[in-house]
Amino acid sequence: MKQGPKVLALLFLLFTQSCKDDDCETIACFTPPTPFEFELVDITSGENVFTNGTYSSSDIKVIDVADESAIDFFFHC
Repeated sequence: MKQGPKVLALLFLLFTQSCKDDDCETIACFTPPTPFEFELVDITSGENVFTNGTYSSSDIKVIDVADESAIDFFFHC
């Protein structure tokens, strides 16, 4: 029975800390995922395959597997 007030207090704190619909204009309620960055390199030379001319940025397609739609992406080398 001594745990009851502690659990209720914790639940009260959790529920009062959430974003409300009208507060989301002033508070960032959504945090997007961090960018996914990687480099494709040649196994023998260790060079980036885009900077050495093996491939170009037009050879890449990023597709959402859930609905097979194309996703916009930023390419830089």
